[in-house]
Amino acid sequence: MVSTKNGELKYTVYAAPQRFSEQLEMQELGLQRFAIIWDKNPQYEIFELIDRALVSDLLSPVSMLHLSSEKLTIIATLPEGKNADVISFTYDRRWKEYPLKTQWQSWEFQRLGPDDLLSLETNSVLRLNGPHTLSTENFGVYAYEEMYFAFKDIEL
Repeated sequence: MVSTKNGELKYTVYAAPQRFSEQLEMQELGLQRFAIIWDKNPQYEIFELIDRALVSDLLSPVSMLHLSSEKLTIIATLPEGKNADVISFTYDRRWKEYPLKTQWQSWEFQRLGPDDLLSLETNSVLRLNGPHTLSTENFGVYAYEEMYFAFKDIEL
């Protein structure tokens, strides 16, 4: 999505295969849609971090990611219920143990829920673009269907 005011890129929707549901349960292979939020100084290393997180089964239930020069922030809605505290603790621990680094740099980790976006600093790119992005896109894990892809088999 590009801003109509100044032509800057606000976010990119990323889709990837996902084995886990939004409740962090194994499922048939699905498709996860989430956003990468960009700022004026994009950190393109985010693609390497996303690829490694996918292989490590860390991206479900992430709906947005933002990488600044200091920190990787994810927006995720974890399952609620009787085991919510254990799930939250385990999920955060796995991310914190995950090597948030590339050959040249490393980052801190922060997990927020969608409702936490408005509590960020006023000029934060996540506060400015996050709520609108969440309200206009359909993020989540969906059943894999051929209709999601442009090059499905065509019968002649």
